[in-house]
Amino acid sequence: MALLRTAWTQEEQVAYVMALRNIRTGWTEGLRRDYLSWWNSGRSSRHPDTVVQWFTDAGIGINNGSSFRGFLNHALEDAKASMTPDQVAAMGDLTKVEPATTIAKSGVKARELSKISIMPPGLLNTFTEDEVLDLLAFLESMGDPKHPDFNK
Repeated sequence: MALLRTAWTQEEQVAYVMALRNIRTGWTEGLRRDYLSWWNSGRSSRHPDTVVQWFTDAGIGINNGSSFRGFLNHALEDAKASMTPDQVAAMGDLTKVEPATTIAKSGVKARELSKISIMPPGLLNTFTEDEVLDLLAFLESMGDPKHPDFNK
């Protein structure tokens, strides 16, 4: 918990809360409250310069998007599953999942293609020929396993 409290970036903090979420023993009520408080109000919104630069290069703003909220909600459910019903009850509102934000289509100002690929440079060079073909089949089929590309 000391590492979580002193972690400067959101990425560091998420790494710690993910590592702690399935631990069932060694918690005091105070430690558990500190841990669960992070989920609702204790998070940093800072990101490493390299992450900010990636978003800038991609031409999109960093905004801790809606998929991140879903990811955190699932992890919080894992953390609650490591607790007894009495422990969950004792934590009260700290164990409540924050609802996802829905944005109406009319609220989207613009949609643009990224200027860069989300695939890290050189990643394709590490694939075998079969892995490259599988990736191409997946992309061409949009993930549909019944698409003819999966029969080749």
